[in-house]
Amino acid sequence: SFPTRRSSDLFHATPDSQSLSNLYDRTTVIDTRTSIPLRHFRNSVSDDGAVIGRPWFANAGLALSAPNRETRNLTIEEIVTDASINSIGTHIAYVASPSGAWLYHIASDSRVLIDARATKVSLSNDGNRLAFVSGGSVFLHDRITGRTAQLLPRTDIVEAVIAGGGSVVIAATAQATVFRIDLDPVRVSEIHSALRVEAPAVVARGSWALIRGGPFLRSEIQAFGG
Repeated sequence: SFPTRRSSDLFHATPDSQSLSNLYDRTTVIDTRTSIPLRHFRNSVSDDGAVIGRPWFANAGLALSAPNRETRNLTIEEIVTDASINSIGTHIAYVASPSGAWLYHIASDSRVLIDARATKVSLSNDGNRLAFVSGGSVFLHDRITGRTAQLLPRTDIVEAVIAGGGSVVIAATAQATVFRIDLDPVRVSEIHSALRVEAPAVVARGSWALIRGGPFLRSEIQAFGG
């Protein structure tokens, strides 16, 4: 298992078992168990400790669990393979099989289809920008304008995560080549490793990307942090 965290690190949530997850509040130093399993979703916790996961004993759907609130089963019936909640807890982006990537508005219990072929999805903190992988390429969807644009025209991208502020996207290929994509305007730069990287890259929300490989030049390390 691996941690999922919000950009300011006030909450830290980790999968504990097939049926439970742990939520750690760094402010109160309280570690509690959530009522839903995270199922290894990467960006599963919001600013106020709301956690998204799969409902109890269910093979499909999503549930929302928050401190001092009852667990809420969302009206999502598909098998969810990737999910991300924005830090202010207003939207959830998720990938379902076989319908693709959706943007779900929590308050209205409504959703919009973003891309039918998407395999990975990630939200900015305000929920206005969504980065996703489709057909091995990286795309950016703007919730305000409703427009979708291709950022990196490749066919081997397996991961793409947007930074919390929505200004940078980190993308990785199956061979663990990592790209930093600055937005406004779009500018792509490749991160090079001096040695062969044997494991695929793993990326996390925020401005930092965690990859396996190296050694890396100092300038390359700085490029990760942005």
